[in-house]
Amino acid sequence: MCYSLFLEPPKFVMKLDSTKLALNGSLATLECKVTGSPEISIRWYKNETEISSNDKYQMTFIDSTVAYLEIKSFESADVADYQCCISNDVGRITSKAVAKLKDPPLFVKKVENTTAVLGSAVKLQGTLKGSAPLTVQWFKDSEIVRDDDPNITTTFENNIAILAIANVAINHGGKYTCQAENEAGKQKCEATVSVQEPARFVEKPPSISVTAGDSATLECKVSGSPDLKVKWFRDGKEITGSRKCKISFKDNVAALKILSPSQSAKYTCQVSNDAGKVSCTAALFVKEPPKFVMKLDSTKLALNGSLATLECKVTGSPEISIRWYKNETEISSNDKYQMTFIDSVAKLQISNCCVEDSGDYICQASSEAGSDRCSCLVTVKEPPSFVQKMDNTNVLLGGEVSLQCVLKGSLPMTVSWMKDDHEIKESEHVLISFENQTAVVYISSVQLKHGGKYTCHAQNEAGSQKCTAVLAVKGV
Repeated sequence: MCYSLFLEPPKFVMKLDSTKLALNGSLATLECKVTGSPEISIRWYKNETEISSNDKYQMTFIDSTVAYLEIKSFESADVADYQCCISNDVGRITSKAVAKLKDPPLFVKKVENTTAVLGSAVKLQGTLKGSAPLTVQWFKDSEIVRDDDPNITTTFENNIAILAIANVAINHGGKYTCQAENEAGKQKCEATVSVQEPARFVEKPPSISVTAGDSATLECKVSGSPDLKVKWFRDGKEITGSRKCKISFKDNVAALKILSPSQSAKYTCQVSNDAGKVSCTAALFVKEPPKFVMKLDSTKLALNGSLATLECKVTGSPEISIRWYKNETEISSNDKYQMTFIDSVAKLQISNCCVEDSGDYICQASSEAGSDRCSCLVTVKEPPSFVQKMDNTNVLLGGEVSLQCVLKGSLPMTVSWMKDDHEIKESEHVLISFENQTAVVYISSVQLKHGGKYTCHAQNEAGSQKCTAVLAVKGV
């Protein structure tokens, strides 16, 4: 009678946790469960180096199924990659884990002091790192912030602690403390919320229109906690006062007098105090004719099949209308032309350019105040192409032969010849010509060495093209 013995290789029923977090000075235990035919051997490794039981490490293997590694008094030197290697006569497997110290809470971005405007919303925010689970508690003036104030909400998500006040009142002012805690320790940071009455506008300046050369005055009345500071801006740039602009602030009235404005602009009055700042904007319209501040390029070179863009920038009083002309004939948007006029920039895009699109393009800007125009000469370059390619040719030894092809494309165009990937140079029996768009290589008194693959390569500014033919030399 014959018996067969089946040996089962080792197998992990439960692998090591991929990451093990431990407190400094604590006992860290790595555990895994296995099955397999005995005898099963257990080996432990730290950073690829085998370790054995000693005062630091205690290894056990219970019931040939559960393997333990206990790391005593865990410290920074014990942070490493650990492996449990299980083997028997028919196999070997490994499970890995990374052992790390549990990190105490740390504010990587602290809560900052803030000044809150009465009636506004404010948010105190701190970003933390540290081993989970982290708990966060907020205090105001050493008292726990409770949820009985409907205007205050606290959240802690993705390691970001937030205390939000929806409608700031005077009693919300004070010192706030954010305290974070986990098994490894605790950390806190403090910030002060100051509540003040903001600056505000009692009367705002209206938008006005003036004739070029006339003066204009913008006024607004303001209030708020002192000290109030006033700044004026023209199209976003601060006005510091000059012979063209006079600034005054008296009895809470801010005034800006503009002498002889030459262009329309937006003027902003900004009023600020320690509680914050507010601003209002008024438009000053100056009627001025269109003027190109960036003209079309005088010339434009475009490649056949490409997208050509003509662009210019115009200033002047609205409404400005833009018209485009090609060789003095107005053109409009269609599949060939796309026209836009955005933020004072006029663009004409010519799609899929061809030679017929060459010409003089004009952009004309018009308004009630006048008109202006600029132009660009567009030249479309056509890449080389073979109208007639050369054919494979047979020639008798000692005879003569011409390989030729006919090209089209924009000039200047250069043509070169290659035989078997080597450039052909003129010689006593080889002549090369390129006239009237016809490229020719002529060979008199053909020899066997003249047989091979001939390539004609044509090139211009728009691109290149080539064609190939085989010349076969036959014996007499």
